[in-house]
Amino acid sequence: MFTVRLLGLLFALFVVRAQQPIPHLITLPPFQHSQTCGNAENNYRPCIAKNVANDAFAACCKQYLPPQCYRLCQYETERGTAAQLLIDAVKVDGCGLENTNQLLYCASQNHNNRQCCKDLGLADPFLQVGDHCLRMCDVSFREWRWRSDPLQQHWETGRVSWEGKKHSIDNLSRQDLVCLANWNVIMYCHHGGLKEDWS
Repeated sequence: MFTVRLLGLLFALFVVRAQQPIPHLITLPPFQHSQTCGNAENNYRPCIAKNVANDAFAACCKQYLPPQCYRLCQYETERGTAAQLLIDAVKVDGCGLENTNQLLYCASQNHNNRQCCKDLGLADPFLQVGDHCLRMCDVSFREWRWRSDPLQQHWETGRVSWEGKKHSIDNLSRQDLVCLANWNVIMYCHHGGLKEDWS
């Protein structure tokens, strides 16, 4: 029930905001490969080409998320497109917001990107949510469990137990509407957090 209400509020936020320009927290720089990338000195410009990063993101999503959420498994950094992807995935495809943790885990590839999100304004007092949105920039989960079912032996995280983890996103609140409205910034930071030597 809360998910439906949250979706309604999110949809209303984007529809109302679409009629009134939303001030960008940042202007995201275009992808440009360079020797120095993914750090504050170059505004967290991604090191990995978007198509390669999207392939890795999608592969992780296929492992941990239901098919209804696959639409979100891309590093979309254009504000309007990112907002529409989020709305369509939830409203049209039926991706439940309870999948946020697993989705962000795949986006971050288990890296902590809080500093990028902080530097790009997601903890700005203007947002009036403190550092609440920074939890979407680090859902790193380093406690793995071996699934012993012989038919499905693999390491798993997504559906095991995220409860009680420091940055776990088990429940979404009204404050999260602000975070979701800045989905493009969160995706930019997760893309920028990928390094060329990752596997």
